[in-house]
Amino acid sequence: MYHRAVGYSYHAVKIFQHDGNPVVVPYIRHVPPDVKAAIFWLTNRRPDEWKSTNSHEVKRGTANDQEGVGRIVQRFTKLQAERAEQIEQLQQLEGSIEGRRVEDSPRKPCAQSLYLEHRLRKRRERPLAPRRMSASERSLSPHGVGSLRQA
Repeated sequence: MYHRAVGYSYHAVKIFQHDGNPVVVPYIRHVPPDVKAAIFWLTNRRPDEWKSTNSHEVKRGTANDQEGVGRIVQRFTKLQAERAEQIEQLQQLEGSIEGRRVEDSPRKPCAQSLYLEHRLRKRRERPLAPRRMSASERSLSPHGVGSLRQA
């Protein structure tokens, strides 16, 4: 595992064919270092220095702890007051809405519905194009080839 982590070289051979004869060519192959292998080797070799999880020690009974707890309590009471105020505003809104009907509320059409209405209106206004005659209909037509059938 160590060699994989730091990289290594080894002797290897390649075999080629030249004019029908095999040729053996020795060379040195290099394997580059692997980061994951290095991490694995370090965490197993010295886990106290290279472990992947961090632990934090908490000191108790200091003045900072009391100040921190005080700040948390203040923040909590502030949030409770804000929440109570929001609930009261919602209840007032619900009371004012209950007297209104849905039809009374102003409603803006969405862009998609406006687009669909526009397309339908255009389709209704568009004149019908004359239908092309098939080859068999053209051969039976008294007006000759290429004429349009009147419906």
